[in-house]
Amino acid sequence: MAKYNLEMEELHTKCKTLQEQLDSVCMTLTKQHQNTLDEKMDALRATYEDKLQQERDKVLKYMTVSENSSVKGQIGEEYTYHQLNLLFPKLQVEDTHLTDARGDFILHNEECMMMVEAKQYQKNVPLVEIEKFHRDMQLETNKDVMRSNRQDSVGGLFSKRPIPRKHVSYNVYEQHLQEIEQSLMKKYRCGYSQLHKTLIKEKAQELMNKNLWN
Repeated sequence: MAKYNLEMEELHTKCKTLQEQLDSVCMTLTKQHQNTLDEKMDALRATYEDKLQQERDKVLKYMTVSENSSVKGQIGEEYTYHQLNLLFPKLQVEDTHLTDARGDFILHNEECMMMVEAKQYQKNVPLVEIEKFHRDMQLETNKDVMRSNRQDSVGGLFSKRPIPRKHVSYNVYEQHLQEIEQSLMKKYRCGYSQLHKTLIKEKAQELMNKNLWN
């Protein structure tokens, strides 16, 4: 009987020891898990704070740009350069804005060369700027340029007299072609007027690429 009681006491001691070890392991795992969660939360918080600061910096940058014409011009040129590469992937786009009377960009391949000048105005480009552009085109240094173009990223081009606009009529095909117009406006995500301008530009570019523009 005494031996049995001794064994029971030893088993009870072992169970108590194992329980203490188990509690210690659980506490350690809980702390590790909490530490991992805290680290992940800190990392997420830092990431979102960084993104928030980036957005603040963007807002501050554009606020500064609106008051700084030279920076505004630089950003406009960078935008134009990016757009030219997208629109004319087969042409080489050369930045010439630091070269006097050479426009801002020269687009060229083996068949043609085109000079582009970027201007950013809230209203139409002044006539004096257009006349200067035309004078530059007549210079001997620009004889290699076959065609020229002016890109205005905000306003339009100055005109001494308005260009008359005509309403487009399709006669007996009116309904059918208007349905096509609606589909194209959805595709290009634009209105009636902008759609026709876009299609005209695309056709003109197609003719230029085929060297059929006279």
